[in-house]
Amino acid sequence: ELDVFKGKLRESEERTKRAEKNCKHLEAKIRQLKQQDVYTQCKRLQSSLAKSTELNSKLVHKIQTLKLELRQEKARRHHAEQTAKMSFSGKHVPLDVMDSMESLETFQ
Repeated sequence: ELDVFKGKLRESEERTKRAEKNCKHLEAKIRQLKQQDVYTQCKRLQSSLAKSTELNSKLVHKIQTLKLELRQEKARRHHAEQTAKMSFSGKHVPLDVMDSMESLETFQ
C-alpha cells in the first residue's frame, strides 16, 4: 500500500513539474506577445507621428507662402495707389502699362 502511495505521489510530482514547466513556457510566450504588441503599437505611433509631422511641415510652408503672397499683394497695391495719386495730382510720373491699368482699376 505504501508503494502504491509513493507511486501516486511520484506521478503527481511529475505532473506538477510538467504543469510548472508548461506555465513557465506560457508566461514566456505571453511576455513575447506583449513585447510584439508594444513594438507594433510603437511602430504605428511612429508612422502616425511621421505623417503628422510631414503634414504640419507642409502646412507651415503653405502659411509662409500665403503670408509672402499677401505681403507682395499689399506692396503691389500700395505702389499702384501711390503711383495713381502722384499721376492724378498733376505731377508727371512716368507710368508703365501695368501701373496705368492698376491705377485705373483702383479709381474705378
